[in-house]
Amino acid sequence: MMTLPKPVIDPLDTFRTSISRIDDALFKARLQAIEQSIVLAAAEFDRAGDRGQFYSISPQGTVDGKVTKDEMSSIYKDRFVHKRGPGRSIYEKLINIPKHRRCPLCAQRTVSTLDHYLPRAFYPALAVVPFNLVACCGDCNKLKLATVPGKAEEQILHPYYDNIGGETWLASEVIEDTPASLEFYIQSPPGGDPVLLRRLRNHFDLLELGKLYGSHGARLIASIRGYLRNLYRSARMPGIRAHLVEMAESYAAEHRNSWETAAYTALAANDWFCDGGFALE
Repeated sequence: MMTLPKPVIDPLDTFRTSISRIDDALFKARLQAIEQSIVLAAAEFDRAGDRGQFYSISPQGTVDGKVTKDEMSSIYKDRFVHKRGPGRSIYEKLINIPKHRRCPLCAQRTVSTLDHYLPRAFYPALAVVPFNLVACCGDCNKLKLATVPGKAEEQILHPYYDNIGGETWLASEVIEDTPASLEFYIQSPPGGDPVLLRRLRNHFDLLELGKLYGSHGARLIASIRGYLRNLYRSARMPGIRAHLVEMAESYAAEHRNSWETAAYTALAANDWFCDGGFALE
């Protein structure tokens, strides 16, 4: 759930590069005959992204009745993704967009693949359109599957088009138990767009981020328990809180809505945790 810069890569050049070196003259002619359709599909996708209306794009079984979805899928797999494919250099540019190779969909795991935001099985004209290809981790790619949004709130976030970093919308709550744990959820930012809020929650639920972040939160508490015990002996509750606030601010400077920011913010605000709850195990 991080914003990425939209790639400045021409869709037509990408398509032409991907279909280069095809020896079958008839097949290549069919592909060249759909070039304008690829350009129009890319432009429609770009407009829909700017308006948050990906759901308005109608699924298609073929490209102009000339090239099948299986043939477009083959172009993607064999000529764009394959290490010796003519489009591989463009694939590499896209997969290296996220900072530190961190998946923008979960903001946690390492990028390992490209995801078709609108699946190529239903939108074959977008199979190698750069705006439709987002670097992500394998887990997010599998959980997302070939989802086709039917309305605005069913759209998960698109890192190139949804600028969501200005407000805090990821939050956490301390579960006062033995041992302590954290529960993560999506909160409505001040003056937030209700449709965007539903999209955030859909994204969070579909990719099972509550489970992922909860697991990381439990390990975080376990890993800092020894340090907090030592700090508590000398600085008591105020020292614990000051340390946790400092950590929250440090993580927020890098990513306001990271699970670490939400975790440290919740821990710092919880009196029970700061006054010894951290030590229970």
